[in-house]
Formats: sequence, C-alpha cells, structure tokens
Amino acid sequence: MKKLSIIILVLAVLTAVAGCGSAATTTAATTTAATTTTATTTTAATTAPTTAGTTQPTTTPTTAPTTQPSQTTTPTTTVEPTPTTVVHPVYQDTIEIEGMEETVNYRLTEGRYDYAMPMDIDRFLFREGEEADFFRSIANDLVFLTVTYIEDTDNQTETAIRTNVAEGITATASTGKLGEHDAAIVHVTYGDQPDSKVMDFFLIEDDGGVYEINLVYTIATAEGFGARMSAMAEGFVIR
Repeated sequence: MKKLSIIILVLAVLTAVAGCGSAATTTAATTTAATTTTATTTTAATTAPTTAGTTQPTTTPTTAPTTQPSQTTTPTTTVEPTPTTVVHPVYQDTIEIEGMEETVNYRLTEGRYDYAMPMDIDRFLFREGEEADFFRSIANDLVFLTVTYIEDTDNQTETAIRTNVAEGITATASTGKLGEHDAAIVHVTYGDQPDSKVMDFFLIEDDGGVYEINLVYTIATAEGFGARMSAMAEGFVIR
C-alpha cells in the first residue's frame, strides 16, 4: 500500500512537470510568433514603396524658333524718271579717259531748270533735289555733279562769292566756254592730299540769272571721274 502511494505521487509529479514544459513551449512559441509578426510588420512598413504619389518632373519640349522670311526688298539702283523728266534714247560716244579712248553709253537728261545734259548711264544716277539737280556717281559717294539756277545775279557776282575762300583753300577764276555757252569758271581745291575735295564751277548767264554747273570730286579721282563729268558738262544746253 505504501509502495502504491509512492508510485501515484511520482506519476503526479511527472504529470505536473510535463504540463509546465508544455506551457513554457506554448508561451515561447507565442512570443516568437509575436516577435516575428512585429518584425515582419516593421519590415513591411519600412520597405513599402515610396513612389506612389510622387510627381514626376515634366520636361517641356524645346522648340527651335521659326525664322520668318524677311519681307524687306532690297532696292535696286534704278531711278524712275520724275514727272518732269523726259526719257531720251541711249546713244554712244567716245571720250578719252586717262589717256585712253573709251566708248560710253549716254542718255540726254532734262532737268527742271529748262536745260538738258548727257549722263553716263552706267556710272551716274539722276535725281532732283530741293535746291539742285544731282548727277551722282554709283560707285563713289564723293563724286557728283549738280545743276541749279540762281535768279537775279550775274557771273561777276557769283565768281566773287566762290573765290572768297578761307585760308588753306585755293580758288582760281577764269573764263571760257562750256559746250556752246560762254562761262565763268572757278576751280577750288581743299588741300593737296589724294582725298582732298575739288570743285569746278561753270557759271552761265541767262535771262537775268546764272546757271551753276558744279563738278565735285577728289584729287585722286580727277583723271577718272573728273574727266567723265567734264565730258557730261560739255553737252550742257539751255532749252
């Protein structure tokens, strides 16, 4: 009987020990699962994608500016005749330039002061100005010829005005002919350098006034443009 009691007591102890071990195992498993779940949740929160809701930068395409064609028209050198200008046919004449003969294309040009004069159409353009008619060189802005009419005066008065020059300027006066007309001639130089200006005045009395034909050029262009304008002026006629 005593042995039986001892056996029962041992079995009870073993059962109790077994129950504690099972509880410990369950608790450990539960703790481990909770830790694992927490870790997983933390990891998931950490590694959640961050691209959602992110605004991507917008790249505006750059378009090269379109260049519109220019609407500006380059003017030509052709001068349309003014209403007072009668267009005459072109003719040719031979002149001497720098010791050599040259054939030149001319057109008789009528100005507004009742005169006419041949113009070298390949080298000069005609235009009426406010105070004078201009025959301008196409190639050189320093070369031109003007024609004007001065009322209520005479050659003596106009010669005196043009020879009254400042120091350093040389002016000489003479008389001669320009084409078929008697003329007072005044030659003025503004220095002795190649680009110094030269002016030749031809003064022709008519009807109580004076025609002034003025050739303007430089010392360097005297034998070229100067000679060409002299040839033009020789054809000057009063209508």
